[in-house]
Amino acid sequence: MFSFFVGVQDSNRAEVLVVHKAVDLFCSSPLYVGRNVVFESDSRVAVSWINGKGIGSYAHVNCIYNIRSNLKFLGGEVKFKSRASNHFADRLAKLGSSIEGDFVEWRDFGG
Repeated sequence: MFSFFVGVQDSNRAEVLVVHKAVDLFCSSPLYVGRNVVFESDSRVAVSWINGKGIGSYAHVNCIYNIRSNLKFLGGEVKFKSRASNHFADRLAKLGSSIEGDFVEWRDFGG
């Protein structure tokens, strides 16, 4: 789990940055390469862009192409999950909006 401050962004840009960070964190650990990791996002728009339906504005291009490339490397995918159904992600999002520093904690969730 992680949380980090993205600054003042529109919600779609912020979500793309968060997914980018998550994918990069998993790529940094050889334990997860090729493990079919599933990343969940509460932004239908960002998930759509990441999964190949456009790229949003020009500001998103590099981030999205990097995410797509790293997902192939990991054997991972990004799926939509509403924030209302994921209270844990909601708490992390609120934590990230209130601090200026990264929080990262690795846990084994038994999967």
